[in-house]
Amino acid sequence: MARESESQYQARFRATFGGVFHFGYTVPLEMQPHDIGWEFNGEANLGKLAGGVYYYEGRATPTNLFSTYRSSKDHGRFEMKRPR
Repeated sequence: MARESESQYQARFRATFGGVFHFGYTVPLEMQPHDIGWEFNGEANLGKLAGGVYYYEGRATPTNLFSTYRSSKDHGRFEMKRPR
């Protein structure tokens, strides 16, 4: 994550499709304070071969991150927790 402004961040991801194709991409995220953390959303066009436009939304706290993503041909979620 790289901070661009008070509410704008750039999230860098690494992805693998079909166990063969590996690449990295960046998603601009709009961050808003929420309770003890932040809510975020953003989208990125990964190109036709990678599924087109992906939309992300989720929440982050100092110890957890939860996000969903979706495109016209794919969807899912991911969660991360700080080790104890």
